Amino acid sequence: MGELYLRRGDYEEAEALIRETIAGRRTVLGEETPPVARSIRLLATVHAYQGRYEESETELREALALFEMGLGAYHGQVAYTLGDLAVVLERQGRYEEALPVAEQALGISRRFSDPASVMTALHITRIGRILDRLGRGEEALARHHEAITLLRTHHPDGYRMLAEAHRGLGEALMRPARYGEAEDAFREALAFWEARRTAHSCTPCTSLAGACTRGAGPPCRGSPIPPRRPQWPAGSA
Repeated sequence: MGELYLRRGDYEEAEALIRETIAGRRTVLGEETPPVARSIRLLATVHAYQGRYEESETELREALALFEMGLGAYHGQVAYTLGDLAVVLERQGRYEEALPVAEQALGISRRFSDPASVMTALHITRIGRILDRLGRGEEALARHHEAITLLRTHHPDGYRMLAEAHRGLGEALMRPARYGEAEDAFREALAFWEARRTAHSCTPCTSLAGACTRGAGPPCRGSPIPPRRPQWPAGSA
């Protein structure tokens, strides 16, 4: 029920119901179980939607510890939670901390999950975005191209992730003033968004990163953390 209210944007009701679920699962299943961790991670998503990043970070770290305890350090749920944590750190401007977390998530996804999955592409795109924020432009561009190649090869109908990857590429191209290439990337992103809207109806998802994990998945109107606008260099029109 908490997830339903989250999808509706009723965050206060969602938080109350998720807290009830956490308490009930702890009573019935025990304190340190994966179902408890999943509910805590969902609570972190609610707080991220509200911009309560410090609370969200604390909850994600708690969920991460529970997943590692119950499932081992190299599990898809661990990678998923690390990815969410990287987003929260990034949105607080803590890029140096976010990068190794995102890289750890990618390493787990590649080694112990499907190296060509949509989630793997998501981790690569996220790393590219963080590298761009750190001013490591060439590395950022390489990551975005890697994600786009993976998606075009293995998930050509994954329009939403292709849109995200092209948007990230466009942003990374802005800093070295490669405006023509950046414009092309942004136009590609818009085309993929339009293709997604045409092909699918959509509902807001409950992923903290705003990325669907069911294959190509329907897009999410209500990404909990809104995308950044392209950062135009000072003095450019």
